Amino acid sequence: MAKSLSNEIKRRISKGLKGNKNAVGKKTEETKQKMRESRIVYMSSGKVKKKDTSIEIAIEQELKKQNIPYMKQAPIEGIALVDFLLPNKIIIQCDGNYWHNLPANKNRDINQDFILNFKVIKSLGLQRPRLKSQQRGVF
Repeated sequence: MAKSLSNEIKRRISKGLKGNKNAVGKKTEETKQKMRESRIVYMSSGKVKKKDTSIEIAIEQELKKQNIPYMKQAPIEGIALVDFLLPNKIIIQCDGNYWHNLPANKNRDINQDFILNFKVIKSLGLQRPRLKSQQRGVF
């Protein structure tokens, strides 16, 4: 059985945390950036098993059919983990309707695209309805 903390111990902990912005879940921008970069490295390490979406499967089949070389789930300069990286810094992001239409994710995608375009990386974001209506001539 866990022992509860005495009021004196709770007071000391509270006093020690006062004024510490990072103690209660608030992180500096530097810390957030380090966390983003660590996540990108981890996700691209191959340790995470990820099931491809239907959009990713269709794009990969088309890339193979067209003999276009690519890297899958490639990290880009600590900014993002992209679905496909093609020669000449062209990336393809396969955006599903549900997750990428949530307000927080929309804003993240807009910011990410802005930074990638600023770094002269050509970005193509595909969404399910657009892909299905254009399947005959994707490339």
